[in-house]
Amino acid sequence: MRNDSWRREVLPFLVLGAALIAAYASFFGRYAFDDSYVGYSVTRSLLSGQGFAFDPGAHVLSTSSPLAPLLYAPFAALLHGDVVLAAQIFSAGALAVVAFGSYLLARTFCTRTGALLGALTFTGTPFVLLLWSHETLLCAAACIAGLLLYARGIRTAAAIVLGCAALLRGEALLLLPFVWTGMRKRDIALTLAPFGLWCAFAIPYFGSPFSSTIASKHAQLRYAAITPYLDGLRDYVTRMYALSPSFLWRNLIVACSAVCIAAAFAAGLATRVYLRVIAWAAAITLLYVVLQLPFYFWFCAQLGAAMAASVALLWPRDVRPRMPLVLTAGRAAAIALAAINAGFLVLQDIQPERKAISYDWIVMPAIQSNAYRTLGEHFAQRDGTNVSIAYPEIGQLRYYSGATIVDYLGIATPSAVAPLKAGDPIRTYEAERPQVVIDTSNFRYFTDPLEFDWFLKAYAKAETLIVPGDPNRSRFTVYRLRDAAAIPAPLAPVAVTVTAMVQGADLAVRFMPIRETRTVQLRVRVPRSCSRVVVSLSGGGSVRRTVEALDAGRRDVVRFTAVAPQPLQINEPYTLRVGGCRAMRFEPASRLRENGFIVFGKPAAPPPRPVDAFAAFGPSEGG
Repeated sequence: MRNDSWRREVLPFLVLGAALIAAYASFFGRYAFDDSYVGYSVTRSLLSGQGFAFDPGAHVLSTSSPLAPLLYAPFAALLHGDVVLAAQIFSAGALAVVAFGSYLLARTFCTRTGALLGALTFTGTPFVLLLWSHETLLCAAACIAGLLLYARGIRTAAAIVLGCAALLRGEALLLLPFVWTGMRKRDIALTLAPFGLWCAFAIPYFGSPFSSTIASKHAQLRYAAITPYLDGLRDYVTRMYALSPSFLWRNLIVACSAVCIAAAFAAGLATRVYLRVIAWAAAITLLYVVLQLPFYFWFCAQLGAAMAASVALLWPRDVRPRMPLVLTAGRAAAIALAAINAGFLVLQDIQPERKAISYDWIVMPAIQSNAYRTLGEHFAQRDGTNVSIAYPEIGQLRYYSGATIVDYLGIATPSAVAPLKAGDPIRTYEAERPQVVIDTSNFRYFTDPLEFDWFLKAYAKAETLIVPGDPNRSRFTVYRLRDAAAIPAPLAPVAVTVTAMVQGADLAVRFMPIRETRTVQLRVRVPRSCSRVVVSLSGGGSVRRTVEALDAGRRDVVRFTAVAPQPLQINEPYTLRVGGCRAMRFEPASRLRENGFIVFGKPAAPPPRPVDAFAAFGPSEGG
């Protein structure tokens, strides 16, 4: 009997150990997606004495996990500065805590069978497994460790660990109210103390304890190509659980989860602990919706926890279930959930090519065969660290090049958020004047620098780099600054009254300024045969003319700009005319999504109007 008891105790740990070995074989030293490198770059800045910064010396909080760089730094120092390896070791430890810790935590309210199935579900789900290398996995491990300490009555240690979890991801703050019940006031204060200490440092240093990524992501959602949270979650589940080319697996996951939850309530197993797990998962999900954030796959770990709890709950430890037939159906669904998630983990090993289905969500996860790493190392070898590079995916490029990054999405360059939100990200290039601009087709829905008539005067095409390794990001055209004086000063869009738009032999826009205006712009589709265009701005009894010689490397769409030597008179009529070529036409820019509460679906932006081809600029509200 004693040997049988020993086997029953050890078997779950052996099964979970085998799952961990499978995960390590697939991920350790192989997988670290681009967003993880934001924290790695901050760590490298710390190690080199350049402060808590993504770009050296910048007082910008680019990481949502201020504690992670502080954890990585001492280990990376022992590894001769290899932050990536240090993070891989932390990920291995965190996944072990997730596997064994979730089992031990589940054992406090369910049998070995339920605890094992729940732990396998949580460890194997893509909601958790694909967080390898990212601070969200560390946060999940800290939350599980803190809850396990809490469940065992070690409340002071639990408070400290849970408080630190909130510095690994701010979302962990939402977990705290669910564990304050039964805590002494001193321990409640301890859960908030780490975040309070961080605020005391971050507010005077950065201006806020929260990362610049929140404002950036909120602004990104205004662009029609960016996926809202709930719509992205649906797509992510469909792709990640595509164990075969079919919607079957996604539908099976949803159906089995619903059966587990229904069976738990029908059988009287919806305990207070379970309801708190579901309420916490719902609260975090609602937070992402209320904040109007786009979908990112590290925003769904809470769903893995809710799924695992729903599986484990059907094997209660001290509760006599009712309705045995319903319970049997629920347990069958729970076993299916655990099997599907364990299958996902195994397929990462035996079918590594499956990772290609996630490339839209998981950016450049391969540590070795990686286009962004190659790109960063190319600039490090050619330019050293004394160069500024403009590109919107910033993690590996910064880590491997050591260059300063100009980021019009506003994560590393916070002044970029306002232009991004206004639909005018090119202003960040105008303000920062990066020495290198990398052009790919992936991000032109935000802005396309080659549309602007000044760009090819200011920048010269230097090289085209073709780097295999990602089906969507493999061709990079590099432009280098040659004439900074050709870059216009950044101005804010201002409202004008457009009275007429005429499309004939020439394109003409008649308008009246209603605020101080000096610069006007027209977005035009120009035939490739057209090599010379005349742009004129007339009004007030005078004519101001500009002749544009079009560069052979331009796009089909060009934004022609006319700048008046003096501010235009308010409420006076003016005409902007573009001529010199036949078959030109207005090409209105895509409009942004209207401000609104995006709950589900992927609402399209309003259709562009002809007037959207015209824009006027003047001093910003603060200027």
